[in-house]
Amino acid sequence: MKKYRINEIFQSIQGEGYWSGIKANFIRFSGCNLNCTFCDTKHGSFASLTEIDILEKLDKNIKIVILTGGEPTLQIDNNLLCCLRDAGYNLHLETNGTNLLENYQKFDWITVSPKMTGKFNLRVGDEIKLLSVFIPSMPFYEDHGKFSYWWLMPTATAKNNNISEEEIKNSIVSLRPPWRLGCQIHRAYKLR
Repeated sequence: MKKYRINEIFQSIQGEGYWSGIKANFIRFSGCNLNCTFCDTKHGSFASLTEIDILEKLDKNIKIVILTGGEPTLQIDNNLLCCLRDAGYNLHLETNGTNLLENYQKFDWITVSPKMTGKFNLRVGDEIKLLSVFIPSMPFYEDHGKFSYWWLMPTATAKNNNISEEEIKNSIVSLRPPWRLGCQIHRAYKLR
């Protein structure tokens, strides 16, 4: 049976985007094909878990499972997706969009969050979340992506994990359709 490198499995609320404020199970995969300085995943720390191990760690009363990372598309496969689906979970994917998979239709919701300007291949999804450090790239994504919701997300500073007023003001000034200003409520309330 295949084992997946899992950084952590936990229950919390979705802190960003369309589903913000909803309770969910989070499966955070370890490993990524990018090397972002602002990444919040500790890639050196993981457990090797089977589908059964993963199922045992999920809260069965919370029907949404968010697959995040790192980059989950490096590890997810039909076995894991079918196992989660058969257990009655709605599947949400959060990806940097660099990898294309054949099984995207198995997800109920796809969030693409590019981490480098122009470096994404998955250009269709339910929502795109762009960090405000990429404000100059907004027109590129408008021309090269098809999404239902477009979020510009101010980033938290490394020093104190708060978002500066200046960054929020710059993000608001930069907004234009179809973009919306998002917030990271999990950071505001110091949740996982």
